[in-house]
Amino acid sequence: MSCVDDSEPPVSGGLALGDDTHMLPVTAAVRQAIGKSDGDQVTIHLTERCS
Repeated sequence: MSCVDDSEPPVSGGLALGDDTHMLPVTAAVRQAIGKSDGDQVTIHLTERCS
């Protein structure tokens, strides 16, 4: 589970980019809720999945 800038957790997983980095897609709905646009920097807090 993850949280983006104190919003509700998005329902998605991280994507391995193949160069030892990962990307976490942030939906338009979450970006709108936190006042961010495409390309803006966000803070991601990852927690262990509990399911």
